[in-house]
Amino acid sequence: MGRYTHLTLAEREEIMLLRHEGRSYGEIALATGRDKSTISREIDRNSFKVGTGRCYRASTAQRRYEERRLACARPRRLDDGELAGLVVRLIARERWSPEQIAGRIGLERPDLAVSASTIYRAINGRELDPPDLART
Repeated sequence: MGRYTHLTLAEREEIMLLRHEGRSYGEIALATGRDKSTISREIDRNSFKVGTGRCYRASTAQRRYEERRLACARPRRLDDGELAGLVVRLIARERWSPEQIAGRIGLERPDLAVSASTIYRAINGRELDPPDLART
């Protein structure tokens, strides 16, 4: 069995055109090289009501796909504004190391616990820099 890949915008456009021609799920599957269940799931998931019927539009389907992909992404620990602010303050003003910060926060604020490696990744990725800092 082959490896699954997500539908591309080009494939969604082909599905839209073939659907507009009145082709069945099976015919669309053959034309696109996808499984019939993939086609039916895609059309069912991304169709919208128009009058008394249903309509499938490739651009709308692609946008919905991208929104779902973003929504399922696991939030990063330092996206929490309170935690990021605390880490920045302890590094910049107090001159604490990431190990000291992780240890102290873990003891005093278990709800905000963060690892030293997460702090190092954020520092190396410049995620804790102020937004107006010029990047070179």
